[in-house]
Amino acid sequence: MLRMARLATAYPTLWLTVRRWRQWLAADKPAWIHSNGFKTHLLSSWAAPSGCVVFWHLHDFLGERPLLRRLLHRAWRPGIEAIAISQAVADDFKRHLPQCPVHLWLNTVDTELFIARNTVGNWLDTAGGLSEPWNGLRIGLVATYARWKGQEVFLQAAKQILRELTVPVRFFIVGGPIYQTAGSQWSESELQKIIRDNGLEGKVGVVAFQKEAHKVYQALDVVVHASTRPEPFGLVIAEALACAKPIVAALHGGAAEIGIDGEHCVGHIPGDPVSLAGALVRLIRNDELRLRLGKSGRQRMVMDFSQIQIMPRWKSLLSKCGLPC
Repeated sequence: MLRMARLATAYPTLWLTVRRWRQWLAADKPAWIHSNGFKTHLLSSWAAPSGCVVFWHLHDFLGERPLLRRLLHRAWRPGIEAIAISQAVADDFKRHLPQCPVHLWLNTVDTELFIARNTVGNWLDTAGGLSEPWNGLRIGLVATYARWKGQEVFLQAAKQILRELTVPVRFFIVGGPIYQTAGSQWSESELQKIIRDNGLEGKVGVVAFQKEAHKVYQALDVVVHASTRPEPFGLVIAEALACAKPIVAALHGGAAEIGIDGEHCVGHIPGDPVSLAGALVRLIRNDELRLRLGKSGRQRMVMDFSQIQIMPRWKSLLSKCGLPC
Protein backbone atom coordinates (compact mmCIF):
# COMPACT_ATOMS: atom_id res chain seq x y z
CA MET A 1 0.00 0.00 0.00
CA LEU A 2 2.82 2.40 0.87
CA ARG A 3 4.51 1.74 -2.48
CA MET A 4 1.27 2.39 -4.38
CA ALA A 5 0.77 5.63 -2.43
CA ARG A 6 4.27 6.77 -3.41
CA LEU A 7 3.60 5.92 -7.05
CA ALA A 8 0.37 7.92 -6.99
CA THR A 9 2.25 10.90 -5.56
CA ALA A 10 4.95 10.63 -8.24
CA TYR A 11 2.49 10.20 -11.13
CA PRO A 12 2.18 13.89 -12.14
CA THR A 13 5.97 14.36 -12.15
CA LEU A 14 6.41 11.16 -14.13
CA TRP A 15 4.11 12.22 -16.94
CA LEU A 16 5.57 15.71 -17.02
CA THR A 17 8.96 14.06 -17.58
CA VAL A 18 7.55 11.79 -20.29
CA ARG A 19 5.98 14.77 -22.07
CA ARG A 20 9.29 16.66 -22.04
CA TRP A 21 11.11 13.59 -23.39
CA ARG A 22 8.55 13.25 -26.17
CA GLN A 23 9.00 16.90 -27.18
CA TRP A 24 12.78 16.62 -27.17
CA LEU A 25 12.84 13.32 -29.08
CA ALA A 26 10.25 14.52 -31.61
CA ALA A 27 12.51 17.47 -32.40
CA ASP A 28 15.68 15.37 -32.50
CA LYS A 29 14.16 12.50 -34.56
CA PRO A 30 16.55 9.71 -33.44
CA ALA A 31 16.62 6.50 -35.47
CA TRP A 32 17.26 4.48 -32.33
CA ILE A 33 17.58 4.85 -28.55
CA HIS A 34 19.80 2.88 -26.16
CA SER A 35 18.31 2.62 -22.67
CA ASN A 36 20.00 1.44 -19.45
CA GLY A 37 17.98 0.52 -16.35
CA PHE A 38 14.40 -0.65 -15.93
CA LYS A 39 13.00 2.80 -15.18
CA THR A 40 14.60 4.35 -18.25
CA HIS A 41 13.29 1.40 -20.28
CA LEU A 42 9.80 2.54 -19.34
CA LEU A 43 10.51 6.18 -20.15
CA SER A 44 12.12 5.33 -23.48
CA SER A 45 9.19 3.15 -24.55
CA TRP A 46 6.65 5.81 -23.59
CA ALA A 47 8.54 8.74 -25.11
CA ALA A 48 10.14 7.31 -28.27
CA PRO A 49 8.62 8.67 -31.51
CA SER A 50 6.94 6.37 -34.01
CA GLY A 51 9.44 4.33 -36.03
CA CYS A 52 12.26 4.76 -33.51
CA VAL A 53 13.87 1.47 -32.46
CA VAL A 54 14.52 1.18 -28.71
CA PHE A 55 17.19 -1.10 -27.23
CA TRP A 56 16.66 -2.05 -23.59
CA HIS A 57 20.04 -2.98 -22.08
CA LEU A 58 19.30 -5.51 -19.33
CA HIS A 59 21.62 -5.42 -16.31
CA ASP A 60 19.39 -7.11 -13.72
CA PHE A 61 16.91 -9.94 -13.32
CA LEU A 62 13.41 -8.83 -14.28
CA GLY A 63 11.95 -11.67 -12.25
CA GLU A 64 13.09 -9.97 -9.04
CA ARG A 65 11.12 -6.79 -9.84
CA PRO A 66 7.39 -7.70 -9.88
CA LEU A 67 6.02 -4.16 -10.30
CA LEU A 68 8.45 -3.19 -13.07
CA ARG A 69 7.86 -6.58 -14.68
CA ARG A 70 4.16 -5.77 -15.08
CA LEU A 71 4.87 -2.24 -16.30
CA LEU A 72 7.44 -3.35 -18.87
CA HIS A 73 5.09 -6.04 -20.12
CA ARG A 74 2.52 -3.34 -20.85
CA ALA A 75 5.10 -0.90 -22.23
CA TRP A 76 6.65 -3.27 -24.76
CA ARG A 77 5.77 -2.82 -28.43
CA PRO A 78 7.24 -4.00 -31.74
CA GLY A 79 10.42 -2.05 -32.35
CA ILE A 80 11.72 -2.61 -28.82
CA GLU A 81 14.58 -5.12 -28.52
CA ALA A 82 16.65 -6.19 -25.52
CA ILE A 83 20.38 -6.65 -24.91
CA ALA A 84 21.29 -8.97 -22.00
CA ILE A 85 24.61 -8.89 -20.14
CA SER A 86 24.52 -12.66 -19.50
CA GLN A 87 22.61 -15.73 -20.59
CA ALA A 88 21.14 -15.92 -17.08
CA VAL A 89 19.67 -12.42 -17.50
CA ALA A 90 18.46 -13.27 -21.01
CA ASP A 91 16.72 -16.45 -19.85
CA ASP A 92 15.06 -14.63 -16.96
CA PHE A 93 13.82 -11.87 -19.26
CA LYS A 94 12.47 -14.35 -21.85
CA ARG A 95 10.42 -16.08 -19.17
CA HIS A 96 8.55 -12.85 -18.47
CA LEU A 97 8.58 -11.09 -21.85
CA PRO A 98 8.96 -13.84 -24.49
CA GLN A 99 7.73 -11.64 -27.34
CA CYS A 100 10.72 -9.29 -27.06
CA PRO A 101 13.85 -10.19 -29.12
CA VAL A 102 16.93 -10.57 -26.89
CA HIS A 103 20.58 -10.21 -27.94
CA LEU A 104 23.32 -11.62 -25.71
CA TRP A 105 26.24 -9.26 -25.03
CA LEU A 106 28.42 -10.35 -22.13
CA ASN A 107 29.74 -7.37 -20.20
CA THR A 108 33.21 -6.13 -21.03
CA VAL A 109 36.13 -4.93 -18.92
CA ASP A 110 38.83 -2.36 -19.64
CA THR A 111 41.78 -4.69 -20.17
CA GLU A 112 44.13 -1.72 -20.57
CA LEU A 113 43.28 -0.44 -17.07
CA PHE A 114 42.82 -3.80 -15.36
CA ILE A 115 46.20 -5.31 -16.20
CA ALA A 116 48.47 -8.06 -14.90
CA ARG A 117 50.51 -6.30 -12.25
CA ASN A 118 51.55 -7.26 -8.73
CA THR A 119 51.98 -4.36 -6.34
CA VAL A 120 53.05 -4.16 -2.72
CA GLY A 121 49.93 -4.52 -0.60
CA ASN A 122 51.12 -2.65 2.49
CA TRP A 123 48.70 0.17 1.76
CA LEU A 124 45.82 -2.32 2.14
CA ASP A 125 47.14 -3.31 5.56
CA THR A 126 47.23 0.33 6.61
CA ALA A 127 43.80 1.09 5.17
CA GLY A 128 42.38 -1.97 6.91
CA GLY A 129 43.88 -1.11 10.29
CA LEU A 130 46.36 -4.00 10.30
CA SER A 131 49.94 -3.80 11.51
CA GLU A 132 52.91 -3.90 9.16
CA PRO A 133 55.18 -5.33 7.83
CA TRP A 134 53.54 -8.37 6.21
CA ASN A 135 55.07 -10.93 3.89
CA GLY A 136 52.21 -13.42 3.70
CA LEU A 137 49.28 -13.82 1.33
CA ARG A 138 46.45 -11.28 1.08
CA ILE A 139 42.98 -12.56 0.24
CA GLY A 140 40.19 -10.09 -0.38
CA LEU A 141 36.45 -9.91 -1.04
CA VAL A 142 35.62 -6.80 -3.08
CA ALA A 143 31.91 -5.92 -3.07
CA THR A 144 29.23 -3.54 -1.89
CA TYR A 145 27.93 -4.14 1.62
CA ALA A 146 24.71 -5.77 0.38
CA ARG A 147 24.19 -8.78 2.66
CA TRP A 148 23.85 -11.19 -0.25
CA LYS A 149 27.41 -10.38 -1.36
CA GLY A 150 28.60 -12.95 1.21
CA GLN A 151 30.79 -11.04 3.65
CA GLU A 152 29.64 -13.19 6.57
CA VAL A 153 30.30 -16.39 4.61
CA PHE A 154 33.77 -15.05 3.78
CA LEU A 155 34.54 -14.36 7.44
CA GLN A 156 33.35 -17.81 8.51
CA ALA A 157 35.62 -19.32 5.86
CA ALA A 158 38.53 -17.18 7.09
CA LYS A 159 38.02 -18.46 10.62
CA GLN A 160 38.15 -22.07 9.42
CA ILE A 161 41.28 -21.46 7.31
CA LEU A 162 43.15 -19.80 10.14
CA ARG A 163 42.23 -22.67 12.42
CA GLU A 164 43.51 -25.29 9.95
CA LEU A 165 46.59 -23.66 8.36
CA THR A 166 49.81 -22.18 9.68
CA VAL A 167 50.55 -20.38 6.39
CA PRO A 168 50.68 -16.59 6.97
CA VAL A 169 47.54 -15.10 5.43
CA ARG A 170 45.43 -11.98 5.89
CA PHE A 171 41.88 -11.33 4.77
CA PHE A 172 40.30 -8.12 3.53
CA ILE A 173 36.76 -6.89 3.03
CA VAL A 174 36.84 -4.01 0.56
CA GLY A 175 33.75 -1.96 -0.25
CA GLY A 176 31.00 0.04 1.34
CA PRO A 177 27.24 0.66 1.50
CA ILE A 178 25.55 2.07 -1.59
CA TYR A 179 21.89 1.87 -0.62
CA GLN A 180 19.78 3.75 1.91
CA THR A 181 17.51 0.77 2.50
CA ALA A 182 17.76 -0.33 6.13
CA GLY A 183 18.52 -4.00 6.73
CA SER A 184 19.56 -4.85 3.18
CA GLN A 185 23.25 -4.18 3.73
CA TRP A 186 25.92 -4.47 6.38
CA SER A 187 27.25 -1.52 8.28
CA GLU A 188 30.96 -1.41 9.03
CA SER A 189 30.23 -1.71 12.75
CA GLU A 190 28.29 -4.94 12.11
CA LEU A 191 31.17 -6.39 10.11
CA GLN A 192 33.65 -5.40 12.82
CA LYS A 193 31.47 -7.15 15.40
CA ILE A 194 31.44 -10.36 13.36
CA ILE A 195 35.23 -10.10 13.13
CA ARG A 196 35.54 -9.71 16.92
CA ASP A 197 33.02 -12.44 17.70
CA ASN A 198 35.00 -14.88 15.55
CA GLY A 199 38.36 -13.95 17.04
CA LEU A 200 39.62 -12.51 13.77
CA GLU A 201 41.05 -9.22 15.09
CA GLY A 202 44.41 -8.49 13.49
CA LYS A 203 43.70 -11.03 10.75
CA VAL A 204 40.94 -9.23 8.81
CA GLY A 205 41.10 -5.68 7.50
CA VAL A 206 38.00 -3.70 6.54
CA VAL A 207 38.88 -1.28 3.76
CA ALA A 208 36.55 1.49 2.59
CA PHE A 209 35.31 1.66 -1.01
CA GLN A 210 38.16 2.36 -3.44
CA LYS A 211 37.55 4.33 -6.63
CA GLU A 212 40.52 2.68 -8.36
CA ALA A 213 39.46 -0.95 -8.08
CA HIS A 214 42.30 -2.20 -10.27
CA LYS A 215 44.80 -1.17 -7.59
CA VAL A 216 42.95 -3.29 -5.04
CA TYR A 217 43.11 -6.42 -7.20
CA GLN A 218 46.77 -5.81 -7.99
CA ALA A 219 47.57 -5.67 -4.26
CA LEU A 220 45.81 -8.96 -3.49
CA ASP A 221 47.10 -12.50 -4.02
CA VAL A 222 43.63 -14.08 -4.25
CA VAL A 223 40.25 -12.44 -4.93
CA VAL A 224 37.00 -13.85 -3.55
CA HIS A 225 33.48 -13.68 -4.98
CA ALA A 226 31.02 -15.08 -2.42
CA SER A 227 27.55 -13.89 -3.46
CA THR A 228 24.83 -16.04 -1.92
CA ARG A 229 22.29 -15.37 -4.67
CA PRO A 230 22.82 -15.38 -8.44
CA GLU A 231 24.56 -12.38 -9.97
CA PRO A 232 23.29 -10.85 -13.21
CA PHE A 233 26.95 -10.87 -14.30
CA GLY A 234 29.71 -10.66 -11.68
CA LEU A 235 31.96 -7.77 -12.70
CA VAL A 236 34.41 -8.35 -9.84
CA ILE A 237 35.24 -11.73 -11.33
CA ALA A 238 35.97 -10.25 -14.75
CA GLU A 239 38.04 -7.39 -13.32
CA ALA A 240 40.11 -9.69 -11.11
CA LEU A 241 40.76 -12.08 -13.99
CA ALA A 242 41.81 -9.17 -16.20
CA CYS A 243 44.40 -8.35 -13.52
CA ALA A 244 45.61 -11.97 -13.76
CA LYS A 245 44.50 -12.69 -10.22
CA PRO A 246 43.28 -16.14 -9.17
CA ILE A 247 39.69 -15.93 -8.00
CA VAL A 248 37.42 -18.17 -5.99
CA ALA A 249 33.87 -17.62 -7.23
CA ALA A 250 30.31 -18.68 -6.45
CA LEU A 251 29.53 -19.99 -9.92
CA HIS A 252 25.81 -19.42 -10.33
CA GLY A 253 23.80 -16.96 -12.40
CA GLY A 254 25.83 -14.78 -14.75
CA ALA A 255 28.99 -15.45 -12.73
CA ALA A 256 29.07 -19.01 -14.06
CA GLU A 257 29.47 -17.67 -17.61
CA ILE A 258 32.70 -15.75 -17.01
CA GLY A 259 35.18 -18.44 -16.07
CA ILE A 260 35.42 -22.23 -16.13
CA ASP A 261 36.08 -23.96 -12.81
CA GLY A 262 39.65 -25.26 -12.77
CA GLU A 263 40.61 -23.41 -15.94
CA HIS A 264 40.11 -19.73 -15.09
CA CYS A 265 38.95 -19.83 -11.45
CA VAL A 266 38.05 -22.12 -8.57
CA GLY A 267 34.34 -22.51 -7.90
CA HIS A 268 32.62 -23.00 -4.55
CA ILE A 269 29.08 -23.73 -3.38
CA PRO A 270 27.22 -20.41 -2.90
CA GLY A 271 26.57 -19.58 0.74
CA ASP A 272 28.70 -22.47 2.05
CA PRO A 273 31.69 -21.31 4.14
CA VAL A 274 33.14 -24.84 4.27
CA SER A 275 33.15 -25.07 0.47
CA LEU A 276 34.64 -21.56 0.20
CA ALA A 277 37.33 -22.39 2.75
CA GLY A 278 38.22 -25.59 0.87
CA ALA A 279 38.55 -23.72 -2.42
CA LEU A 280 40.76 -21.08 -0.83
CA VAL A 281 42.98 -23.68 0.84
CA ARG A 282 43.63 -25.19 -2.60
CA LEU A 283 44.96 -21.84 -3.81
CA ILE A 284 46.82 -20.96 -0.62
CA ARG A 285 48.76 -24.23 -0.77
CA ASN A 286 49.49 -24.18 -4.51
CA ASP A 287 51.59 -21.33 -5.91
CA GLU A 288 51.61 -22.90 -9.38
CA LEU A 289 47.81 -23.14 -9.47
CA ARG A 290 47.44 -19.47 -8.53
CA LEU A 291 49.86 -18.49 -11.29
CA ARG A 292 48.21 -20.72 -13.91
CA LEU A 293 44.67 -19.54 -13.15
CA GLY A 294 45.75 -15.91 -13.18
CA LYS A 295 47.44 -16.29 -16.56
CA SER A 296 44.55 -18.17 -18.20
CA GLY A 297 42.01 -15.77 -16.69
CA ARG A 298 43.83 -12.78 -18.15
CA GLN A 299 43.94 -14.44 -21.57
CA ARG A 300 40.20 -15.12 -21.45
CA MET A 301 39.38 -11.51 -20.58
CA VAL A 302 41.54 -10.11 -23.39
CA MET A 303 40.09 -12.50 -25.97
CA ASP A 304 36.41 -12.56 -25.00
CA PHE A 305 35.63 -9.62 -22.69
CA SER A 306 37.72 -6.71 -23.99
CA GLN A 307 36.02 -3.38 -24.66
CA ILE A 308 37.33 -3.36 -28.23
CA GLN A 309 34.39 -5.67 -28.99
CA ILE A 310 31.77 -3.03 -28.20
CA MET A 311 31.80 -1.19 -31.54
CA PRO A 312 31.68 -4.36 -33.70
CA ARG A 313 28.70 -5.53 -31.62
CA TRP A 314 26.85 -2.28 -32.22
CA LYS A 315 27.60 -2.26 -35.93
CA SER A 316 26.36 -5.81 -36.30
CA LEU A 317 23.16 -5.20 -34.32
CA LEU A 318 22.31 -1.96 -36.08
CA SER A 319 22.96 -3.57 -39.44
CA LYS A 320 20.56 -6.42 -38.58
CA CYS A 321 17.90 -3.87 -37.66
CA GLY A 322 18.50 -1.81 -40.81
CA LEU A 323 19.67 1.17 -38.78
CA PRO A 324 22.50 3.69 -39.36
CA CYS A 325 25.70 3.08 -37.39
